Amino acid sequence: NLTKLQLFRNEVIAIPESIAQLSKLECLDLRHNKVAGITPAISNIKSLRRLLLSHNMLTYLPGQIADMEKTLEVLSIYGNPLTTLPPDVIPRLGDVHPLVLAPLMSYLRNINVGGKEEDNRVKV
Repeated sequence: NLTKLQLFRNEVIAIPESIAQLSKLECLDLRHNKVAGITPAISNIKSLRRLLLSHNMLTYLPGQIADMEKTLEVLSIYGNPLTTLPPDVIPRLGDVHPLVLAPLMSYLRNINVGGKEEDNRVKV
């Protein structure tokens, strides 16, 4: 029945697929760790409202995050060396309106592995 998992500043390097078994999880806080990738299984947590991933080592986001478009209220990804997000899909800081998020979610649905390296500073 865990609803909030806070692993802020804990040297976490990976998110196991078993995270999807936390079916009541509403907030996953992994800020300021060393996470290099997110398991696509994260999208199976239908109760997840807040996914806090800022200041990690993420270079990509799995396309499955777009499956969370209707339930995810906060996706914090700033401070990661994301290499696959084109600038035109990144919302401005503080923008959370569905129309603003639509290009990001659309891009994530059609994710590719190419891209120009950038230091993402966006909080969605």
